[in-house]
Amino acid sequence: MDHEDYEDFLGQEAYEDHVMNPFDDFLHKAFYANPGPTPEIESNVTVSPSHHVNASMDNRSNASPSGPVHVPSNDVDFSPSAPVEPTLSPSDHPTHALSDDVATLIKPTPALSLSTASSQPGISAPPKEPLVPSSTEASSSVTSMPVSPSTQTTSTTSPTGTATQMDVDGDDDAPDSTMALPTWLRNSKMPDYLRGVSKEKAWQELVTSLFMFEAVNTTTGNLPTTSRPDEVASWIKSKKKDLPPEVDVDPYGSSFMAWWIAIQPRWRLTDNATFVYDVPSDEDWHFLHKGGSAGLYVVVVALSWWIRVLPAEPLPLRAWSAVRDVRWVIDQICMKVSSNSKGTKRARNVITPEATQPSKAKRHRSD
Repeated sequence: MDHEDYEDFLGQEAYEDHVMNPFDDFLHKAFYANPGPTPEIESNVTVSPSHHVNASMDNRSNASPSGPVHVPSNDVDFSPSAPVEPTLSPSDHPTHALSDDVATLIKPTPALSLSTASSQPGISAPPKEPLVPSSTEASSSVTSMPVSPSTQTTSTTSPTGTATQMDVDGDDDAPDSTMALPTWLRNSKMPDYLRGVSKEKAWQELVTSLFMFEAVNTTTGNLPTTSRPDEVASWIKSKKKDLPPEVDVDPYGSSFMAWWIAIQPRWRLTDNATFVYDVPSDEDWHFLHKGGSAGLYVVVVALSWWIRVLPAEPLPLRAWSAVRDVRWVIDQICMKVSSNSKGTKRARNVITPEATQPSKAKRHRSD
């Protein structure tokens, strides 16, 4: 609004009355003539009941309309009609309500297990990896191991998978896991217990290897007790062998691994606390070649207590690495037993050249 419009709006008398006052002209320019935003003026205005605002030199620099500017009733009130800083009641504040669409996007998604992920529409289960660990410290994990050609298989099951039997591609006379077990094992509840610990293929293969070893082994004895878990000693004294003790997953797992590492041959342990799988040609597995109810059988039973209490997810790689390592050792000893047995049979069936020569008749000197 320019001066002419402002004059027409107020009338000649009122216009002159306001324009003659310099501060009124300042207010006019500030509130009407300036098209920009309302300037922020510090509050220190003294309002008088007269026609004009009492703005001395002291308060002009700090003047702001802290309240409405009062003018006579015959003049137009050109002060801001609303307070400078309006306050909102609690009901006036906006509420951040989520629409149904937005809420769906940020709603937590329940965790999917490996067994149910593939059944969900639009969701594919992660690829199933063989339970082969990477090289880490032996106290918390076991390195991946090569399996002998006669027993090498690849596990592609998850913790919720089904059990399958181990494929054996060895000799025709290789012992089967269903063959007659030793009397002490066959007449107990332990075969059924061990089979029922887990349906995981890796575990079923370990049990099969143990049964094969016990079927052909003739050497019995006790394993070293160095670092052996206390639960094992209590179980040996117990009469209910198929009743597993209650164990805590992590503490017992560490205790079992400490025992398993302590009874290994020295060549299996490296400086970085990992296992070695290159077997020396002269290795006879003297300390671990123990069959019977106090030998490697106890190791498998003790390991079963750890497997029983494992969570289904996330995949407990440390424990399943131990399963594979124990099986690898049993397979190595079993092959050693089979090799020695075949060597003995060959030695018995060897026909020496002397055996083919006819015996010379003894001559008797006649007197």
